[in-house]
Amino acid sequence: AGVASSVVARAFVRSFVGKEALVLVMKGSPAAPKCGFSLDAAKALYGVGAVYRHLDVWLQPELEGAFKAEFQWPTFPMLFANGTLFGGRDILSQLAEEGSLEAALREALAPLPAEQLDALFGAEG
Repeated sequence: AGVASSVVARAFVRSFVGKEALVLVMKGSPAAPKCGFSLDAAKALYGVGAVYRHLDVWLQPELEGAFKAEFQWPTFPMLFANGTLFGGRDILSQLAEEGSLEAALREALAPLPAEQLDALFGAEG
């Protein structure tokens, strides 16, 4: 059952991150993060008014391992842009500090039409 469930979990995580333009996989939720790194990532995204979906990996423990294995990334949070791993807390915090987070995210999301890109940023923040 372990191998079959890990294959299913890896297929789920790949599908989940591809369904929305921006997905933050974290411990907890943006309103109630369960670790400081997840809090920092949520704050960085809030700072640019980003609209994103989140997934709390602690709700289903098998997903934590599936994300790490599928994307070869050892820690949470993980931010995905158009289904591709954009980075984690360090990258988000550094870009936010430099004032270039929104521009970097827009570049990562560039295949989207301009109107859709504009709708992803500028939420009250």
